[in-house]
Amino acid sequence: MRLVVLDSFRGLFALMVVLLHGPFQSHLYYLTAIRNSGVFVDFFFVLSGFVLALAYQDRAGSPRHAAGFMIRRIGRLWPLALVALGVLLVLTGGAGDDTGFTLQAAFLVQAFRNDTLLWLNFPSWSISAELAAYAVFALAMLAPRGPTLPLLVAGLGAALVLGGAIDPGFGASFDHGLFRAVACFALGHLAWQLRLRLGTGPLPHASLCEIACVGLILAQISQTRLTGVPPELLLTFAVTILVFSWEGGIISRLLSAAPFRALGRWSYGIYILHMPVLVALCLGLQKAGEALGRSFFDPDAPAGILPLIDLGPATDLAHLGSVALTVACAALAWHLVEGPGQALARQLARRVEHGPLPHLATRIPRHRRLTGPHLRRLPAAPSAPSRRPGTPGPGYAAPAAPSVARTAASPPPAHRHPAPAR
Repeated sequence: MRLVVLDSFRGLFALMVVLLHGPFQSHLYYLTAIRNSGVFVDFFFVLSGFVLALAYQDRAGSPRHAAGFMIRRIGRLWPLALVALGVLLVLTGGAGDDTGFTLQAAFLVQAFRNDTLLWLNFPSWSISAELAAYAVFALAMLAPRGPTLPLLVAGLGAALVLGGAIDPGFGASFDHGLFRAVACFALGHLAWQLRLRLGTGPLPHASLCEIACVGLILAQISQTRLTGVPPELLLTFAVTILVFSWEGGIISRLLSAAPFRALGRWSYGIYILHMPVLVALCLGLQKAGEALGRSFFDPDAPAGILPLIDLGPATDLAHLGSVALTVACAALAWHLVEGPGQALARQLARRVEHGPLPHLATRIPRHRRLTGPHLRRLPAAPSAPSRRPGTPGPGYAAPAAPSVARTAASPPPAHRHPAPAR
């Protein structure tokens, strides 16, 4: 089961993160909703917890399934993150190069650090945190009665850490993304457990519920500039995911259209590749400014990771153009890197979960090749076409003629017996 509408939400929120990080002195840049779009990373975490509970709820207590799960997840995240890091290294010539930071970014282990790590492709901190939360989920899968109780215990501990109940001086930021990811995974798992108890029937007043959820999210991120992720916003994310899992309202029908489904399919590429695209644009404008003898950057803007681009009236259009360019790069990366990487990971995971299949021609005895339980059920033979009695069916071959012709009037040959003795 694939939740198409929730995938579309993932793509739309990834676009908002791209608008947030886009270094353009545009009108969009200063919208409160755009400046608060970083909270959608937590939406991704909650959604991942919900989807994994759906996909792996019946695979408990098996180390093979836990290992196969991690192989699939690594194949989903790691190849494209490595490509994005390599592109940034080429673009910047290894600017700010530190071997330790490079290796951590390459193997996505930034989430296990407790200090600031903003280097090159800094949005990958959330990918590292999600991968670490996958490892927690894989360990929870080893529980004989399923991952629910271990994951909820881990989520409660992470929530206590984030809330300052254990360390009052603790700051919940990208530095400690592991705790954010685990707590949100547990919340998404709780939302799935509630979905199971609500049954499979249609959601009453689905369109009204969907409009209310979207309006509530927009209201919460548009009022004031958020300094953190409020707990009530996380609850809103969980309720929104729960409501849209039915896919029964008017917004669900809109988000099921082909363009939104494509955005959902490319959402990870949009998120992980937008920083290489923005760095390439800044470097290109810098070279163009040097050639033309002018600057395309705002000298009065506060210092940031990337300089703010000011192209005058064309700045808004350039901001949207950077988003379109990121989507195009993500679509290309899906066909060249992400899709093939996932396919290879699925093959490896199947081999780990089920083991290699025996070669039927060499390992199965001849007398068991059609009767052994290890073979799949053979397809039923097609029924023969109806025919009139007495007429030969298809494939009928007449018997061969005897070597000695015999007429109907000729008597049958007499049996030769020895003559009786007189």
